[in-house]
Amino acid sequence: MHPALQRTLLDVASQLHETASFLQRQGEFPSITDVDFPASLAALATLRDDKPWLEQLLPYGWAQLAQWLFFACLPILLLTFFVLAWIPSWFEWRINALLQNFYGELKFLETEIDPVASERPIEIKGLLQRIDAIDMQVMQLDLPNHYAQRWYTLRSHLADARERLLMMRAR
Repeated sequence: MHPALQRTLLDVASQLHETASFLQRQGEFPSITDVDFPASLAALATLRDDKPWLEQLLPYGWAQLAQWLFFACLPILLLTFFVLAWIPSWFEWRINALLQNFYGELKFLETEIDPVASERPIEIKGLLQRIDAIDMQVMQLDLPNHYAQRWYTLRSHLADARERLLMMRAR
C-alpha cells in the first residue's frame, strides 16, 4: 500500500478505537504486536506519531496537494529556468554565426577579386553586384545595440572591398 494510504488508515483506526470498550483498553488498538506480517516503515512511523513534516504543518488534504504540486511543478520550473538561462547564449551564438557567414562570403569574394581583375575584368561588375547584395542583407539586419560595433566593422570591410573593386575597374 502507498505510505499515505497506510497513514490515513492507521489515523482512522486510531480515531475509531481511541476510546476504551469492553473488548480493549485505551490505546491498545491499532498495534503491531502479535501480527502475522511485518509492519512497514510508514506504519511504524505513524504509530510513533512521526508524520512527514508537510503533514505536521498542513491538514492531510492540503499536504498531499502541496506535495503533488512540489513534485509536478519543480521539474517544470527547473526546466524553465535552464531554458531561460540558455536563451541569451543561444541568441548570441546565432548572431555570431550570422555575422561569420557574411564574413565568410566576403572572404570568398575577396579571394576572387585579384584573379577576376587580372584575367576577366568584365566580371568585376558581377562582383560589385554580389558585394551590394551582401551589403543590403547586412543593412537589413536588426541587431541589438551591443552588436553595433561588429555590424559597422562588417559594413566597413564591405565598403573597403567595394572601393578596391572600383579602383581596379577604373584602371
